[in-house]
Amino acid sequence: MLSRARFYYKYRSVVAVTLINAVLPPVISFFIMTGGYADFRVRIYSLLFVSLAVALYSLAIMRKSTEKKMSDEKSVAVDRRRAVTVKEAIGYALPMLPHSLWSAISLQSDKLVISSLMGADAVGKYSVIYSVGVGMQFVVSAVGSALFPWIIRRLECGEEDRIRRLVYPLILAYSAAVLSVYSIAPEIITVLAPSEYLDAFPALLPILLCCPFYFISSVITVGVVHMKKTRASATVCLAGSAICVISNYLLTKKFGYLGAGISVLVSQAANCLMGIFVISRSRAKEMIRPLDISKIAIISLSVGVIYSFSGSLITRLILLILPATIFLYSAARLFPQITEKDGKIRP
Repeated sequence: MLSRARFYYKYRSVVAVTLINAVLPPVISFFIMTGGYADFRVRIYSLLFVSLAVALYSLAIMRKSTEKKMSDEKSVAVDRRRAVTVKEAIGYALPMLPHSLWSAISLQSDKLVISSLMGADAVGKYSVIYSVGVGMQFVVSAVGSALFPWIIRRLECGEEDRIRRLVYPLILAYSAAVLSVYSIAPEIITVLAPSEYLDAFPALLPILLCCPFYFISSVITVGVVHMKKTRASATVCLAGSAICVISNYLLTKKFGYLGAGISVLVSQAANCLMGIFVISRSRAKEMIRPLDISKIAIISLSVGVIYSFSGSLITRLILLILPATIFLYSAARLFPQITEKDGKIRP
């Protein structure tokens, strides 16, 4: 339902449903628990209740829309079309399940390995650093929700070059944002946690650098699904999961916190590169160019290393000129493209 609303730019519905999902569960939990029933299951069941309510509402909206569209057709034709639609949906969905598997493994395997090798206290320190590092990915998800319907339209029109012209400056902008966060990260962490949590600080830079690769992988997934290459994508995700687990164990055992951070970056970058390989074998190969990605990766890593050797806050603030310049360049490239002047493609 949300995908349909985004495709037709009905963002009031998107905002309303998203806010209900985000706000209502903790609010319901708060009132129930302050009323005297203090149990952790309240949080679980409040989330389940709201999720079910929103799901039923979404199903009702989609059913109403389908019935309106097919009201003039014969019932047999309608039933046949619905059966075909369900079959196609299952055909798309099943090969995409490894994406969920890979996401779950990439989110938790590093913490499990640290717990087994370094103890529970180390997991606590690493979790704070990890939270700061992956925070940018929420921004990627938010922008992607608005951007992906546009990408689908451009793919329908065979305008992969337009996708590349928009995606490239966005990747640069994310890289600049990541470097900006890293420049003031020690101060952010000392606000969130005691100073001893800085023991895990070496893991932050590689985790932050995952952000551009995460965005690229998201864009590639849209292209892969549209090009009906979901089986190849499933293989990529399964391989990515294996790389994630193996690199987590080997690198964390040898380099500690830094190794855990590097393993996250390695698995994300590997998943991205394998995705680029899959999309390069389709009509949508021009939407992402490996050379562009390599240039951004080199620039981001170089600037990040420079920050790593800058202990003074003043020095790091002065060095913000570098990502600020990258961001302004990206903004200049993005501004002419952020509105869609031609008509929308209708199914």
